[in-house]
Amino acid sequence: MARQFGCRDWNVLAARHDEAPITPKPEVDEAGRVPEGWFAAGRKDLLWHDLTTLDGRPAILIEAQTQAINAGKFLTVMQRFDAADFIGHRISFRAALRVDEAIGHGRIWIRVDGHEGRRAIAFDNLGIELGPNSPVSGTTGWEMRCVTVDVPEDARYISMGVLFGSGAGRLHAADLSFGPATDGEQPRPLPTAPRNLALTPSMGRSFT
Repeated sequence: MARQFGCRDWNVLAARHDEAPITPKPEVDEAGRVPEGWFAAGRKDLLWHDLTTLDGRPAILIEAQTQAINAGKFLTVMQRFDAADFIGHRISFRAALRVDEAIGHGRIWIRVDGHEGRRAIAFDNLGIELGPNSPVSGTTGWEMRCVTVDVPEDARYISMGVLFGSGAGRLHAADLSFGPATDGEQPRPLPTAPRNLALTPSMGRSFT
């Protein structure tokens, strides 16, 4: 009973009884539920995940348990599989994303790992630029996002997932799909040279 109120034991709960009203903490299964074949990784102490239905769509839910989530702290629901059947192809992972009161940001991501421990030989996570294919933040309706990579000859594994973090809020991800990239789906181009060595502040929100 004491743990329901966030206390270590009954003595601590009794000592707090006269200090202020106490609200029971919700019972949360830190493991949550994931789709078959998927798993969760990251800060399960800060964020919670589950399966739900929103607007009639089966969805992955990732929600902050606290307001104090710093940049770079996240939780992802993901899967990993053999790259053999996709070598030499351009592939895309797509999802509809919706966020509520998100100070943090929601993403989808895809990564290709190589042999002998070579990691991230191809990678996209919606980048840091604001735009129609950027991470989602604030409160939104459903917004489609896509990440696209080329799978090189030395590819060994492909990983992909849904991610939320770097702040409070809630993310739903639905309508997931994976397959060959369409003509309009291209890998995100990298800058051809270093940028902004003078450290001029950004005019928009940063997604670092």
